[in-house]
Amino acid sequence: MAIHFANTELSDAIGETWRLTSNFTSDADPVVNWERHDQTGGGSNYNICNESSGIFTFNQTGWYLIHWWMYIYNQAQGSSYWNEMQLHLSWNNGSNYQGYQYAQGHLPSGSVHYLTPMAATTISIPSISGDGTRKMKFTINQSGNAGVTTSGSSGTSWTGFTIVKIADP
Repeated sequence: MAIHFANTELSDAIGETWRLTSNFTSDADPVVNWERHDQTGGGSNYNICNESSGIFTFNQTGWYLIHWWMYIYNQAQGSSYWNEMQLHLSWNNGSNYQGYQYAQGHLPSGSVHYLTPMAATTISIPSISGDGTRKMKFTINQSGNAGVTTSGSSGTSWTGFTIVKIADP
């Protein structure tokens, strides 16, 4: 399905990248320890999101392109058949979240698990409208929880997302 933005004019062309700052093992709901990437410019008036404890609040309404990714590896002696990073949106200030879209990958069994990393990525285009009660969070779910590490770093964007405003509402 095509999305057509008839007669719109983008008031602010803004974008930013967020990344996970440290590794963690197992599932997370929500994923925490985020930071805005060092190369994201602009002041607070031009930030798309604010984050607190893994919950992102949108500062502006509009249509957004969100590209997210996760980088994981398995140090255990078993497979992790499914590994998901899911985007959830809330339209009621975080009282309820709806699973919006996810990226999934597979870590195979073998003798050198730590040498078998996996990256998964996807893109979404949600419409964020309303009065500032729109929130977003990411979750990580894995079948091989005990040995699967989701990578994070304050120097490299191993796991994270980029969000760009593409149209006004």
